[in-house]
Amino acid sequence: MPPPVTNPEPVVISLVLRLHEEDALPTATLAALRAHPSLEIGTVCDSWVPLVAETPDPRELHRWLESLPGVASVDVAFVEVVPQPDAPRYATERAPSHSSLIPSPSSRPR
Repeated sequence: MPPPVTNPEPVVISLVLRLHEEDALPTATLAALRAHPSLEIGTVCDSWVPLVAETPDPRELHRWLESLPGVASVDVAFVEVVPQPDAPRYATERAPSHSSLIPSPSSRPR
């Protein structure tokens, strides 16, 4: 089997952050989360912060979240890879050209 394509497809990921409980007002951490363009923040409950993101690199996002001050842990709740309609799945495949999607005259029913 050929190697997978190295360009990652977008990933939808749901995460739950747990903030350090000694941080009474994690305003800096929440401000950093709100400023991130690909994050949607759910309702914060005690020290728990639910997040949803669409990213081509979930590992990089995970590392960034773990590096934020006040973050005790990052738990993954859900992951979905969003396939691109014309993207090749393997390095040896090529994306179909638009002309290949149009039936040739000989293949049309008569």
